[in-house]
Amino acid sequence: AFAYIVNYFMYVLWALLFAFLAVSLVKVFAPYACGSGIPEIKTILSGFIIRGYLGKWTLIIKTITLVLAVSSGLSLGKEGPLVHVACCCGNILCHCFNKYRKNEAKRREVLSAAAAAGVSVAFGAPIGGVLFSLEEVSYYFPLKTL
Repeated sequence: AFAYIVNYFMYVLWALLFAFLAVSLVKVFAPYACGSGIPEIKTILSGFIIRGYLGKWTLIIKTITLVLAVSSGLSLGKEGPLVHVACCCGNILCHCFNKYRKNEAKRREVLSAAAAAGVSVAFGAPIGGVLFSLEEVSYYFPLKTL
């Protein structure tokens, strides 16, 4: 019984350490990495600009803290964070090409496709991700983006 109690307290200690580390990283390095991400992505796709929300620090910290939060045993959904991570990757890739860096409409098309990819990864359903992006996330979804 003593070994069981020691194992339990070690598990709780590691879980608390991982959760505290995740919270500290988000608070110090990337405050935009908190939360689900889907409402903010919908806001960005509707035309509002949130500086730094889809940046590289947000991507790095969101990825690390997502792993820490899941390994600490916290109950959180994977759909919202994966949509946020996919949109961060899409935004970072948009900065590599002049065509997308200078044109907000083209960037929103890429972000719509990235949101669809994030949902597709979360559920393992590519068509479901496209339909989610078409119906819920995007306000403007041209056929070529589909």
